[in-house]
Amino acid sequence: MARSFELTPDRTRLTVRLHPGARWSPSTPFLAPHVPSSVFDRPIDSEDVLVSWERFLQFGLGRGEMANSVNPNAPITRVSAPDGSTVVFDLAFPDSSLLPTLTISNVGYFYLVPKEGKGDAIPFNRVMIGAGPFAIEEYSPSTRMVFRRNPNFELRDTDLRRPFVDVVEAPIIPDPASNLSQFRAGNIYTANGLPGVTAADVLPLKDELPQLDLYNAGIVSDPQKMIFGVAKDSPFKDKRLRQAMFYAWDRDLYMDAIYNVGAFESAGIPMEVRYNTALPCNLQGYPNGTYAPYWLDPKAGDFGPNAKYYTHDPAEAKKLIQAATGKDTLEFEHWWSVTNSFGPATGTAVEVISAMVQDAGFRPSIKNLTTPEWLDRVQNAQANFNAVVTAIDSGGPDPASYLFQHYHAAGTRFGGFNPNDAGWSAEGDPRLNGEIEAMKREFDEGRRAEIAHDLQRYIAGMGYNPRYPGGTFNFFLQWPVLQNTLVIRGDFPRQWANEWLDPARPPLGA
Repeated sequence: MARSFELTPDRTRLTVRLHPGARWSPSTPFLAPHVPSSVFDRPIDSEDVLVSWERFLQFGLGRGEMANSVNPNAPITRVSAPDGSTVVFDLAFPDSSLLPTLTISNVGYFYLVPKEGKGDAIPFNRVMIGAGPFAIEEYSPSTRMVFRRNPNFELRDTDLRRPFVDVVEAPIIPDPASNLSQFRAGNIYTANGLPGVTAADVLPLKDELPQLDLYNAGIVSDPQKMIFGVAKDSPFKDKRLRQAMFYAWDRDLYMDAIYNVGAFESAGIPMEVRYNTALPCNLQGYPNGTYAPYWLDPKAGDFGPNAKYYTHDPAEAKKLIQAATGKDTLEFEHWWSVTNSFGPATGTAVEVISAMVQDAGFRPSIKNLTTPEWLDRVQNAQANFNAVVTAIDSGGPDPASYLFQHYHAAGTRFGGFNPNDAGWSAEGDPRLNGEIEAMKREFDEGRRAEIAHDLQRYIAGMGYNPRYPGGTFNFFLQWPVLQNTLVIRGDFPRQWANEWLDPARPPLGA
């Protein structure tokens, strides 16, 4: 939405000038009944931003990470608009992660909405209205969504005039086998992220349908996280049991089971396996390269003595279980929820992890929570429970904002850590809080990377909530009709906006 930005020399005021070509999408049959007609095709102005900020302060999931009035460790004290095309953010302190945090939705969750929606005038829980490359045209529950090209988008993309395609039809197919069969038949053009098409399917499908294109999307890390409940009567408030869980994971075996590493290598495709630490190992980040200097490889020599926790050592895990509990085994519940997951893929990951840790003496019983149970026991509890939970891991375009979300006491995904093994704590770990705050206030990239490395070493030793084991090359298949995939990855990484159709190629052409 912005054409330019400017920080004052002391970095406590950010001035953003809106792009003159930024407009809300045109009307569509889906939007027209719910959105006032004055919104459609209207230029976006500073009042839209102010109304969005007011709404964010009331309902925003990440307001504690951005609004100083909610959390004194958040930077923004005031948002104002000197004119219709200028927005000013006043800051309590410099914050090197602010611009990336404002840039992507899954960090601060600050969504821009039309000013006409002030109050409850637009039912935002039922409508998606924006200014991106596509506008929603149709939503048929349990059947499909249809998105139509937004001609207003090219007003900001005058060089490429994206998007290139006119319509995207996104079928909703709950059955994984049906997804696979529809892709095989050429009715779905890409298997990238398609439920039902796993890493184990890629090579057999390529053999069966050699006309398919095989893409390497780079190293993508496992997008799930294990959260240890640290309630007062939870066994995992004891650091030794968390460390035992680290030892119990056979990361290489997990990567082979989930990502089919051995089969790709047998087919002559070189693979690289990395381990997640407190930061994910997918070096492309959001959109490209933001984690590259920050992730610290535990298999490299400079991780230090806590690298031992990334080795598979069930015997050491058993010793820690015995020392912490006086028993050889530990029984506990392992929770997940299909409504807060990647569906069957998460269920498979939970089963693999739960089976893997048996050799170390852990005895998890898997429970798939209903949505009400998930909201009550997990999302609203901030780890003040007794079980172990697998949840979707998410984070931002900046490593400091990611660490803040997950490990700072004010973060959206804070896990109730207490460094004294005393159970759940609203205050968190003082060392984590202090170092993360220092990293957010630091603008020298080298120094920021040093802080990130120190935090990864420390978190490994404390056994705080680990992201699932690691990452490797993400291969996916696509019909050749879909072109330009992965060519443009920096300025606007969402592929729908960058791809086009070549009807001369399969499955439409020869």
